[in-house]
Amino acid sequence: MVPKSIYSILALLCSTLLILFCYCLFLSQTSVKKSGGQVSLNKLGEKIHGSQTMGQSFVCEEAGLRGVKVKFATYARSNTALYHFTLKRDGPLGEKLYGQSFEARDVADNQFHFFTFPARLNDSHLRYYFEISSSEAAPGNCITIWYHDQDRYAAGSRFVSGQKKSGDLAFQYFHKQPLPELGTRITAHRPGILNSRWIYFFMFFMFVLTMQLFFFHFLFYTR
Repeated sequence: MVPKSIYSILALLCSTLLILFCYCLFLSQTSVKKSGGQVSLNKLGEKIHGSQTMGQSFVCEEAGLRGVKVKFATYARSNTALYHFTLKRDGPLGEKLYGQSFEARDVADNQFHFFTFPARLNDSHLRYYFEISSSEAAPGNCITIWYHDQDRYAAGSRFVSGQKKSGDLAFQYFHKQPLPELGTRITAHRPGILNSRWIYFFMFFMFVLTMQLFFFHFLFYTR
């Protein structure tokens, strides 16, 4: 029969490895290389609904484009329309490279929203273009994007319904996978302190610490 202390040692070892794994995973995911873009803003863009779209062109200096984040505004309301993110080569009429749908309700007001791409986009020094659209949205049920009315990003331009406009959207692009949206999804539409992702990190830390103390007590005081 295996002594009880052996099980305690194994449990303590497993919980320690779990902590180390989570810590290393956190470090690997937060070591994000923000490759470019611009985050200055002073105006809300046109409402994105029906045939009216909004986009931005940009140049990727390095290989391995992995994602874009865009700063949306919801007009301080809960919108329910289905939206589409499209990544193209060159500009509005360029070849479609990637697309994904997302719900307007998942977009936080005046916050950046991440869009991640598959690893196959490995070209460098290429001009890309992303566009946000929705055929379902209506004037009272839509979102928009923050922008700056001056040219803050010389390598690209802002577009509305495929037409070049002054200024640039508030956006950034990445050569590594951005921090997963898990924290944002968990905290979305939560009241009070539950709207902060750090409370969930704290709760997880306290859970692991409690497990460690339990195993320590079991190992040394129940022989």
